Amino acid sequence: MIIEGNLYQPRSPKNPGAFDFKKYLAKQGAFSGLKGDKIIFRDHKKPWGWTHLRTRIINGFTDALGEQNGLVISSMILGRRAVDLPSRHSGFIC
Repeated sequence: MIIEGNLYQPRSPKNPGAFDFKKYLAKQGAFSGLKGDKIIFRDHKKPWGWTHLRTRIINGFTDALGEQNGLVISSMILGRRAVDLPSRHSGFIC
């Protein structure tokens, strides 16, 4: 697999007391980050894509919480456009 993108140097936070990603990376021995723009798969296997991951997340919630509640929770996590949420809601957890 090849990841194409741009390297960047993280900045220290502007807000006092905020998480310092630059300091965290330095403790890990890293001093730059990579913003990936493109992934190229070199082998001939079918890539494990976002659609497969989204389906696994939705199925996990619907199996554990039931169809309606699982879809609501999934839409809260993945976004309403990523989940085929029915237009009428009844019996959901609040």
